[in-house]
Amino acid sequence: MRLDDELLEKAAKQAAQKMLEDVSVSEQPEHIFSSSFEREMEEMMASQWEKPAKRPLSWKRFARQAAVFVMAGTVGVFAALLTVDAWREQLFRMVETRYEEFSDISYESTGGQPLPRDFRLVEYRPQWIPEGYRLIEQQLDENINTSVYGNGQDGRIFFQQAVNAKEGFGMGMSINTEGSELEPFTLKEDILAYKMSNNGSQFILWNDDQYNYIIITECSMEETIKIAQSVSPAPANSYHPPKLPEAPEEYPIELALTQGCVVIGPDGQAQNAQKLEEFLGEIGKEQQMVLRVVHYTREGDPILMDLYYDGFKLHVEKDNYRDRYAADKSVEGRIYKEVHLETEENWQVLVGIDHHGTSQEILRYQK
Repeated sequence: MRLDDELLEKAAKQAAQKMLEDVSVSEQPEHIFSSSFEREMEEMMASQWEKPAKRPLSWKRFARQAAVFVMAGTVGVFAALLTVDAWREQLFRMVETRYEEFSDISYESTGGQPLPRDFRLVEYRPQWIPEGYRLIEQQLDENINTSVYGNGQDGRIFFQQAVNAKEGFGMGMSINTEGSELEPFTLKEDILAYKMSNNGSQFILWNDDQYNYIIITECSMEETIKIAQSVSPAPANSYHPPKLPEAPEEYPIELALTQGCVVIGPDGQAQNAQKLEEFLGEIGKEQQMVLRVVHYTREGDPILMDLYYDGFKLHVEKDNYRDRYAADKSVEGRIYKEVHLETEENWQVLVGIDHHGTSQEILRYQK
């Protein structure tokens, strides 16, 4: 992944928020966030990715406070080397390109060659999290492990572990450093890390010979450091939030029913409707659940609606890319703090209430 040179030059002259508004991705990335995942992080960070060529999608949501832009790809502009002689030499070092209101962070090999292409990430995670927080969503692949912990209110803890650099993959990010700067400190033993407080958010960045890490919280700096110090390999029995499998491009009704989906026909008649009612009956019990609803158009094209309850709130992701006649193909995500079923003549209507208190119809069906 490369940023267009003209856009990069423009970003270097402007504020971080302006950069986030104008930047674009020119090649297919290694990692994709779901839209519901992005909405959960919108108070903490902003990301811009692009779906594979068959289903192009990019989004721009910007944090009001943290203003972090994370991108997977090869970052080719380096400046100040953030190294301090008091700490041990590492195979990769963090590089900061500093501008007036933000800094670009990338990772450079000091040992010559990057990691091999077949190197696969081994999951790390914080072993200590403040009371009341739990892992509410995670994106994990061979290059990146990105997790969000929530407490059901506005509290968010963002943790990311990524491969420093390997053949075909690199890691970079931009953070809002306006009015502040990264301060080196000893995280534990001889591990060099950098910390920063900015607009109510705490940042800690560090790396080792394989991975780079970033933690962003709205906790105190003392708690944030404690979280960072606890990061270690995830135990083999570690919990992972439930996820639905990637739906195939061809998704006939028979397959959707076999996979336990709720299927709504073009006339609104629903099959497996009891699964939705059972799902809704479990909301409020703090267990995490997923369910897929597939609505078929008159032409037989599937429109997917994935429901994920994170133990606090309901995430709804609607994907109409398989609808050949959709005027605007997109993947849209929303989050609701409350949901309930209403009866409207012969229809059952699922209604959600967002964090503004606004009621919205999510879907409707007939039994």
